[in-house]
Amino acid sequence: MKTLRLCALLAGFSSLMVAQPATSGSQLCKISGRPLISSTGTPAIQVTDPQNPGVAQTIQIAADIRCGADGKPAGQITLNGLAMNAAPGYSSMVTTSFPLFGLTGAGTAYFNGACTLNDPAGFSKDCRYWMKLSDAAVSFVIWLPTGEPLAKGAKLINPATGALKVALAPVPAR
Repeated sequence: MKTLRLCALLAGFSSLMVAQPATSGSQLCKISGRPLISSTGTPAIQVTDPQNPGVAQTIQIAADIRCGADGKPAGQITLNGLAMNAAPGYSSMVTTSFPLFGLTGAGTAYFNGACTLNDPAGFSKDCRYWMKLSDAAVSFVIWLPTGEPLAKGAKLINPATGALKVALAPVPAR
């Protein structure tokens, strides 16, 4: 019976450790300039073109998101190397807004908003995005304003290329 109670106690404790609530919006940015996401080197992931399954491509991530003076996340995330068939002609995506931005206690950021697709000739097109970043992995989806999916990927970062640093969510006072 003792073993059964101990197992139940440990199972409950481990579920508490896994379920880490997210902190979002103005709760994150009580200190202007606080870094939320940054990159060192040129972190990169390998993704497969959904319209050309045998072709892997390298997408590089540049990140600098901090708390703005207005108490909201500010800065940008850039994905370079979007040479997928689904995104013909576009080579990069730059975030332009963060209406939803959250951090977990485990060092994972999730956010969505508006973005701009850019091509090498300087032309751009509006887009929407969803992204989830951690120190070790990147997940993203990019859509055209019509709702048509354009590019997506979810992979571990190659540590030889660089690193992401995602801030931990502040612990609420009890």
